[in-house]
Amino acid sequence: ATEVILGGSLLTQCTPFREMLTGQLDKKLHPYIIEQPQIWGACLRCAALANVPAPDVQNFMKQYIQED
Repeated sequence: ATEVILGGSLLTQCTPFREMLTGQLDKKLHPYIIEQPQIWGACLRCAALANVPAPDVQNFMKQYIQED
């Protein structure tokens, strides 16, 4: 099976939408719903491009929630 990474508030906060969407996926695809906001992926990519260690996701989320 191939893993498909999905994210966003509709998928993490709206169960009917998530079930509808994942129910339409090919059975060979295994959906993985990420809880982190999309900005987390951008943060990881920036760290990789800058050749610095990836930040700690727990610290990132703590700061992100405080600023929300």
